[in-house]
Amino acid sequence: MSKILLIGHFGFTNLGNEAIVRGTVDILREQMPDVWITLISRRAQHDRAICAQKEIRVDEIVPSSGMFPRFGPRWTMQAIARRLFQAGVSHHDYTHAKLYRTHDAVLSIGGDMLSDDRHGIAKGCFGSLARAKLAGAKTVVWGASIGPFKDPAQAQEWARILGRVDLITARESLTIDYLRKIGVERNVQPVADPAFVLEPQRPPGPVRPRPAGKLLVGIGASDLLAQSAQYGERYVEAFSRFIRYLVSEVGAEVRLVAHVRDGQRTTDDVGTCQRVLQLCGCESGVELVDPDYDSAEVKFAIGECDLFIGARTHSTIASFSMLVPTIVVAYSVKGFGITREVMRSDELVIPVEQISFETLRKRFDLLWNARKQIAMDLQLRMPGIRNAARKGGELLASMLKTK
Repeated sequence: MSKILLIGHFGFTNLGNEAIVRGTVDILREQMPDVWITLISRRAQHDRAICAQKEIRVDEIVPSSGMFPRFGPRWTMQAIARRLFQAGVSHHDYTHAKLYRTHDAVLSIGGDMLSDDRHGIAKGCFGSLARAKLAGAKTVVWGASIGPFKDPAQAQEWARILGRVDLITARESLTIDYLRKIGVERNVQPVADPAFVLEPQRPPGPVRPRPAGKLLVGIGASDLLAQSAQYGERYVEAFSRFIRYLVSEVGAEVRLVAHVRDGQRTTDDVGTCQRVLQLCGCESGVELVDPDYDSAEVKFAIGECDLFIGARTHSTIASFSMLVPTIVVAYSVKGFGITREVMRSDELVIPVEQISFETLRKRFDLLWNARKQIAMDLQLRMPGIRNAARKGGELLASMLKTK
């Protein structure tokens, strides 16, 4: 029996994180039915409850802060020991050293954690990969977008760590091209994001029916963008005005999707959805998808839409995989990269720096006119994309057989 440790996970309050874990679990168990899967989570208690409720087959969930309450007596003793005997090792890696030693492979599943966009998180993720490798585990960057890194010295250091990783599965070609540029090529394999294999599930209980005879447009708001000092107000105003246009002039109904719900500023989309809803002034014609839905249920809700516009990466992965013609509001390389893999074009990507009512309306007109062809293209391409997502499991299983 192989033992797999999943790291780089922040919690199921981000439905993208949940979708990655659920897709990964399905892929791993398809290739290795008796695999033991351990997940390190910043929200371990919450994630345990979700796994039990939704029957997500993760065998063990460990808190990322370790077994002891932070700043308690045992945590303090551990911190002193770490500084005395393993100076330079992070608390996280010191705490989980035994897990690195006792698992056959350590998978970094954070999606885009290995990039400058993640505000310092990359350093910790790279450190964990290096420590896991030193502990004797096979190390894998799983279904990721990587870079670019603006600091040349830092890029060189990260390239050194990536070069020693046993396997890098990259979910889009922009990452592969960048890795080649910094000298990382030998261990890189193209795949697709594991969330593409997540099966949609109809939510339990009464579900509001989609409007008969009306266009239903899904819109995924992002608090990460709404709180930006650079373009946050423009982002909120553009979508508020655009929703008003859809309801009053196009005659459509709008379904707002919050893909992150953790109650924290810059990461809770529910507040942004409510703010947009209030500003658009539409008393009817707009609904907010139930914030209690899980990733599979939100995927079902998105799949009922005729068209979708989203900024959160995994909301657009959900729409693509449900064959819904989609506009992507891109704030990092992954938005361009994943859309290019799926659509073979950047035509329906809006860089967040260009967000406005006018750009939304123009892209919407383009999407509307091409909707039938786009839906047919998605139907043709999606089986291959799902197989590409499963390829990561095949590569990992093969690697572990030769360990």
